[in-house]
Amino acid sequence: MRAVIIIAAFAAALFLSGCTLPWLQPTPTPTPTPSVMPTPTAVETPTQAEHQCPANCSDGNPCTADICSAVTDFQCSHDSLIGPQPGCSGDIGNCTEKACSGGACVTRPKVPCCGNGVCEANETCDSCPADCGCSGGELCCNAVCKTAACTSNTQCITGHNACINYVCDNPNTCSAACTQRNKTCMNGDFCCPQGCDYMTDNDCPAYSRGSWAKAKSNLSMDVDALFRRSCDQNGTYHDWLALKVILRFDYPEGSARFSPTQVNIIDSSLGLNMTAAIPPGDCYTSDKDYILNGTITLDASSGEITKLIYFYPAGRPIPQETKRVVITATPGERYIWLVAPQ
Repeated sequence: MRAVIIIAAFAAALFLSGCTLPWLQPTPTPTPTPSVMPTPTAVETPTQAEHQCPANCSDGNPCTADICSAVTDFQCSHDSLIGPQPGCSGDIGNCTEKACSGGACVTRPKVPCCGNGVCEANETCDSCPADCGCSGGELCCNAVCKTAACTSNTQCITGHNACINYVCDNPNTCSAACTQRNKTCMNGDFCCPQGCDYMTDNDCPAYSRGSWAKAKSNLSMDVDALFRRSCDQNGTYHDWLALKVILRFDYPEGSARFSPTQVNIIDSSLGLNMTAAIPPGDCYTSDKDYILNGTITLDASSGEITKLIYFYPAGRPIPQETKRVVITATPGERYIWLVAPQ
């Protein structure tokens, strides 16, 4: 108790004297010292670092597409390519080629390819006969297989006209075609074409004795007989031929002229083509009223006129073989009689 009283008294004395105890005084506030701010350094922001592709994304594979963009979040992406690509393409023979598949360069069949045994699109019998060849008997014509229109003339026969030649032009080719052509003068083909006669085509008719035929416009003639005559020529006898003809004008009006120069006799055995001539000596004397030695004119009033036309075989004996008596009616038109001499 005494100690407490002493302490209280001491404190009161200090208060009265204006002093305070050291442990009761407030702590003084320190004065701040100015600091120097450091120079800032450049630091990449998170946005700049994250939005930039690597300098090189190539993976060295020709069968991938190397991509980097915002779509790939600026990360390298390697997408697989399909088919021929630079660095993985080209024909390597036997209908195979290099191409990309599944991100790798592989060997695959080349399609289309001539020689693989398959006729594919854009291949034809022209461009690839190995794969698209035509079947037996067919031809490749303008890239299309077809059968030739004909291979022989017999395939072109469509009728029975003896005066028509049924012809296969260019047989067994792409341009083969059946054509019909009029026959020309030819012996033994059962046809007498227009403009032919027995002299040029033995299929044409020839007349016999007693047959009438056209001798000229409006004038008909019949070869009635052919005689072998022996005529005295200065004391020497030679064989002659005397042709008996009958002339007739066929129209009621007008007239027609006929000349012995229109008549020839052909003796094939002698190789002679004889023209009309005037007989000598006794032959002329006996037949002068009948001999046609010049042009004669006939009309409706003339009726039938009988005449003799003589022919000289150049001093050669006359064989019995049949002769051809040729009448030229108009240029290009003639008629033939087959007559054996009597």
